[in-house]
Amino acid sequence: MADKYAEGFWFAIDHVKVLFPDIDQEALAQADFMKKIEDVKLVPRFIPETE
Repeated sequence: MADKYAEGFWFAIDHVKVLFPDIDQEALAQADFMKKIEDVKLVPRFIPETE
């Protein structure tokens, strides 16, 4: 299930690259499905460790 979520995310990123070819690629590279938005910033999403 997680693989399909990640695949869909990267598919959407590819769409953005096509729709906005002049977008700052460095800024776009910061997009990551493992991050969340907090105070208008992308921050790591902490996943609880399992023992």
